[in-house]
Amino acid sequence: MHRVNRAVAKLNRDILHVWVIDEEADGITLLNRVKDFAPPKQTLIVMNGRFGDSPHSFVLWHESELREEMLAAGASETFIPALQIRPRTKIARARCPFDDLSMLTLSVSEQVDFELWWDDIIRAFRPFCVQSGLVQ
Repeated sequence: MHRVNRAVAKLNRDILHVWVIDEEADGITLLNRVKDFAPPKQTLIVMNGRFGDSPHSFVLWHESELREEMLAAGASETFIPALQIRPRTKIARARCPFDDLSMLTLSVSEQVDFELWWDDIIRAFRPFCVQSGLVQ
């Protein structure tokens, strides 16, 4: 962490800290160790929908003192839904990036599933991108 902070300072850049959690306690415990990696307003905690179908599934996170502390300091949180299994599996097997599926042939229903999911991802990340100055 200290090496990254020093390199970022030399490059005159900011760190955006995006921490993805599942519903288990270890994600919270590990986040607590690195919570000061970036300023709170540049920290986003992402509840990964592959591990729970709604933000309410992340009970340990919602009940944690760390959540209360970080949100009070200005950190953000969001929930991203899981991508449907068929397009997710095809993308993973092809090892292609989510922003360029040109090497992949998805069926119409898979394309629609992906597009709906991608729209959800954009909505989920937009407030943090605005807060951190990435977009207006």
